[in-house]
Amino acid sequence: MINDCEVGTRLGRNFLEAVDRFLKDNYSTLGCKDVYDIYFQFSDDLKNFKGNSNGFTGFSEFLIFRILYHHFGSLLEKEDKTKYLSWFSYKSIRIGQSIPVPIDNKKVLPDIVIYRSGKLVAVVQIKIYPTKGREEIKKEIDLLRDLKRLNPELKALLLIYYVSTKGEAFKKLQREKEDKSWFDFVILKDNNEPLAEKLRKSLMLDHLLCAPLK
Repeated sequence: MINDCEVGTRLGRNFLEAVDRFLKDNYSTLGCKDVYDIYFQFSDDLKNFKGNSNGFTGFSEFLIFRILYHHFGSLLEKEDKTKYLSWFSYKSIRIGQSIPVPIDNKKVLPDIVIYRSGKLVAVVQIKIYPTKGREEIKKEIDLLRDLKRLNPELKALLLIYYVSTKGEAFKKLQREKEDKSWFDFVILKDNNEPLAEKLRKSLMLDHLLCAPLK
C-alpha cells in the first residue's frame, strides 16, 4: 500500500508524465497556437494558486523539447552527461537542453541543441516574450550568429511564444530570416502551423535521420 508521503514524492513526476503522454499522442498535429495555449493556461492556473506565474519558465522549454523528442520516436535513449545534465542519443545524434557550448573563451547554454557526429548542427532558442523588444531579439540573434561562425553546419530556430507583429522586434526577425538561409523564427500565438512540422523544416530533421548514421 502506498502511503501519503510516497504519493507526495511522485506528484511532480506524475504531472510531467501526464503532460508528456499528451504530447506523445498529439505532437504531430499540435499547432503552434495549441502549444501557446497550453503554456499560458498553465500560467493562468499557476497564478490562481499563488498570485503570480513566476518561477516556472522551464515549462515553456519542456513543451518544446518533448515535442522534438517525440519527433524522433522511440530512437532516443537517455545518457547522463553529468549529475545534473543528460543527453538523449541515437547513434551519432545527441539532443539536450542547456548543454554548455564553447564560444571563443566562454561557454553559453542554448535552450536546445542537436549534435551529429560530435558537431553542433541545430539550436533552438526559446523566448516566452522579449520584454526588451528589438534589443532582446538582437541579443538572441547575435548568440546564434556566434554559434554559426564556429559551427558551419548549424541551423537555428528562434521560437517565441508571443511578440507583436507590428513592432521593431518583428521587423528585425523578418530581416534576419531574409538575409540568412540558416536562420528561422516562429511565433506561436495565433499560428495554426503544426509545431512539429516547423521544427522539422527549420532544423532539417529529415536530413539528420535519413543521412547515414555512424
